[in-house]
Amino acid sequence: MTTAVRLRVTGVDLHSEATNDLIARYFPDYSWASVDGQVTVTIFVPGGDVVGHVVEAANEIKNRLPDAKITRVHRDFVTMSDVAARVGLSREAIRKWTHRKGDDAFPAPVDTVGGPPSGAVKIWDWAEVVPWLEKVYGLAMDENLPDHLTIAHIDACLANVRDFLDRDWQQVGSQTARGARVALLAPRTSIMSTVIFGFAQEDLSVGKCSLRDPFDWTPSPAAWRSRDYV
Repeated sequence: MTTAVRLRVTGVDLHSEATNDLIARYFPDYSWASVDGQVTVTIFVPGGDVVGHVVEAANEIKNRLPDAKITRVHRDFVTMSDVAARVGLSREAIRKWTHRKGDDAFPAPVDTVGGPPSGAVKIWDWAEVVPWLEKVYGLAMDENLPDHLTIAHIDACLANVRDFLDRDWQQVGSQTARGARVALLAPRTSIMSTVIFGFAQEDLSVGKCSLRDPFDWTPSPAAWRSRDYV
């Protein structure tokens, strides 16, 4: 199934004839939009490595459109009224859904916006609502959207976070691969510290950001390298 990933873009003027010529020439399969000055581009991934395809597409856009900057995945936040309009039901019906309990409980709101005098409004992530609609009511919205882990992975790659782990507060627990314990630590510096006990020659699937070569593990930490980062 095709996954649709919408990215937020800056530095692209969709009113420019030259820009539109480049888009038509190099990116005819992508969907571009501008709402209140915010430009987005939707990448359609037919299957396989969603993260790798999206990051490759983002890099190609930046290469072809020199002023373009792709900042992050665009989140589609919706209110109860938005959900009602998309599903074709009343707002009251959606309100009752949000009060469901148990295993089929409606997704929790991601935030509350607004306040006095207009009042606070809860918002939901549409990417969480869609699978709930399909699971609980069998309502197929014909949308396959990336989950939160995939979104976080793409955002990390777009921000050039090495290995999807390079944060001074983040530590990945050790794993066992073919009898070897491998501990991956993310230090304060931009270089990942790798401590290897024994020899592991196995892809641990730790945050790849491109479609190129897989991880290359060697017995020596100094010789450890990865070739698939952009």
